[in-house]
Amino acid sequence: MAAELTGTTPSLIQSTSTGSVTTTLTVPADADAIIVMAVGYGSGSNLWTATTMTFAGNALTEVTGATYTAEGAFLEAGSSSGHVAIWSGDESTWGSTEDLVFNWDAAVGEGVSVQAVFVKNVDTITVKDSDTGGVNGDITGMTSAADDLTLGCAYAYQQAPTMTDNGQTEIVANGVYNNAGYGFAYKANSATFDISNTNFSRCCAVVIDGVAAGGRTTKNTRAMHLGMNVGMNHRSAF
Repeated sequence: MAAELTGTTPSLIQSTSTGSVTTTLTVPADADAIIVMAVGYGSGSNLWTATTMTFAGNALTEVTGATYTAEGAFLEAGSSSGHVAIWSGDESTWGSTEDLVFNWDAAVGEGVSVQAVFVKNVDTITVKDSDTGGVNGDITGMTSAADDLTLGCAYAYQQAPTMTDNGQTEIVANGVYNNAGYGFAYKANSATFDISNTNFSRCCAVVIDGVAAGGRTTKNTRAMHLGMNVGMNHRSAF
């Protein structure tokens, strides 16, 4: 079973403020993992250096991230730069709705756009591979197989990065928010992630490990519990 997006795509979250933002997401019953992608611009330091991202009260793991400066350097802090990052989290007896909470302490120079998605048919290792693109560049050489799903995001200054290269599908329409261009996209079984219409751009991507032939130990304990409850309720009706 191939890894794929599931449920209704959560709304794009956007902010120009430093501090904490909370939004409630509807969780699909068959979700195995949540992936959260963020694009923004920090004034003076990396937005994500001290960022905390939690879902259903559990910390998400920052899988990959990158910054861009005029010197073309990767930085963790100390310079104004465009930023992209991706977090992941495994299903952990989620309810039908849960809060996504993220917080950063860096000053927001432009806008921040955050997109969450839920993925089903995920194997025991959620993220198989991840990488960042070079300045105004694409990502190549990631490890991907037939059942995997590649997700990525991109930043560009004052223009929307094109996300549909390489046969990719936009998760939400790309755009510009307070001078920070943003884009989010996915493609099945792709070792590359491409962007164009770049301007001081940076991108990052992850490969989600899909369930290979032969299956895997069920990861979604919430779906199991729901199924057990339905079965018990059905039986007690007789």
